[in-house]
Amino acid sequence: MEFFRIKKDIPFMRFALIFNIISIATFLIAVGALIGKGLNFGVEFTGGTVMEVSYSGPADLGKSGLNWNRWRSLILSCKALETRKQS
Repeated sequence: MEFFRIKKDIPFMRFALIFNIISIATFLIAVGALIGKGLNFGVEFTGGTVMEVSYSGPADLGKSGLNWNRWRSLILSCKALETRKQS
Protein backbone atom coordinates (compact mmCIF):
# COMPACT_ATOMS: atom_id res chain seq x y z
CA MET A 1 0.00 0.00 0.00
CA GLU A 2 1.44 3.36 -1.01
CA PHE A 3 0.53 6.63 0.64
CA PHE A 4 2.56 8.74 -1.75
CA ARG A 5 3.39 7.94 -5.33
CA ILE A 6 6.61 9.54 -6.41
CA LYS A 7 7.04 9.24 -10.12
CA LYS A 8 10.27 11.20 -10.36
CA ASP A 9 13.66 9.79 -9.44
CA ILE A 10 15.80 12.06 -7.31
CA PRO A 11 19.45 11.94 -8.49
CA PHE A 12 21.25 12.07 -5.14
CA MET A 13 24.45 10.52 -6.48
CA ARG A 14 24.89 13.30 -9.03
CA PHE A 15 25.81 15.63 -6.14
CA ALA A 16 27.89 13.12 -4.16
CA LEU A 17 31.25 14.75 -4.95
CA ILE A 18 30.02 18.23 -3.97
CA PHE A 19 28.47 16.98 -0.72
CA ASN A 20 31.62 15.02 0.16
CA ILE A 21 33.79 18.12 -0.38
CA ILE A 22 31.47 20.20 1.81
CA SER A 23 31.49 17.50 4.49
CA ILE A 24 35.29 17.19 4.52
CA ALA A 25 35.72 20.99 4.65
CA THR A 26 33.29 21.24 7.59
CA PHE A 27 35.10 18.44 9.41
CA LEU A 28 38.51 20.07 8.89
CA ILE A 29 37.19 23.43 10.13
CA ALA A 30 35.81 21.74 13.27
CA VAL A 31 39.08 19.89 13.97
CA GLY A 32 41.05 23.09 13.39
CA ALA A 33 38.82 24.99 15.82
CA LEU A 34 39.29 22.28 18.46
CA ILE A 35 43.06 22.34 18.05
CA GLY A 36 43.31 26.13 17.90
CA LYS A 37 40.77 27.21 20.46
CA GLY A 38 40.26 24.10 22.58
CA LEU A 39 37.26 23.20 24.68
CA ASN A 40 35.71 25.33 27.43
CA PHE A 41 34.83 22.91 30.24
CA GLY A 42 33.86 25.63 32.72
CA VAL A 43 30.38 27.03 33.00
CA GLU A 44 30.44 30.38 34.76
CA PHE A 45 27.21 31.77 36.09
CA THR A 46 27.25 35.50 36.75
CA GLY A 47 24.61 37.78 38.13
CA GLY A 48 21.90 36.97 40.59
CA THR A 49 21.20 38.32 44.05
CA VAL A 50 23.47 38.33 47.08
CA MET A 51 21.98 38.81 50.54
CA GLU A 52 24.40 39.46 53.39
CA VAL A 53 23.15 39.68 56.96
CA SER A 54 25.31 40.50 59.95
CA TYR A 55 24.50 40.47 63.65
CA SER A 56 26.39 41.96 66.56
CA GLY A 57 25.99 38.74 68.55
CA PRO A 58 24.74 35.22 67.99
CA ALA A 59 21.83 35.26 65.55
CA ASP A 60 18.38 34.16 66.70
CA LEU A 61 17.09 32.37 63.61
CA GLY A 62 13.50 32.52 64.83
CA LYS A 63 13.56 36.33 64.78
CA SER A 64 15.54 36.70 61.58
CA GLY A 65 12.55 35.96 59.35
CA LEU A 66 14.26 33.08 57.59
CA ASN A 67 12.75 29.63 57.66
CA TRP A 68 15.89 27.74 58.65
CA ASN A 69 14.64 24.31 57.57
CA ARG A 70 13.89 25.61 54.11
CA TRP A 71 17.16 27.46 53.56
CA ARG A 72 19.55 25.17 55.45
CA SER A 73 20.61 23.04 52.48
CA LEU A 74 21.12 26.12 50.30
CA ILE A 75 23.27 27.86 52.90
CA LEU A 76 25.34 24.73 53.53
CA SER A 77 25.93 24.17 49.81
CA CYS A 78 26.98 27.83 49.41
CA LYS A 79 29.43 27.47 52.32
CA ALA A 80 30.82 24.29 50.76
CA LEU A 81 31.36 26.08 47.45
CA GLU A 82 33.01 28.99 49.25
CA THR A 83 35.48 26.76 51.07
CA ARG A 84 36.17 24.84 47.86
CA LYS A 85 37.02 28.08 46.02
CA GLN A 86 39.35 29.22 48.80
CA SER A 87 41.38 26.01 48.86
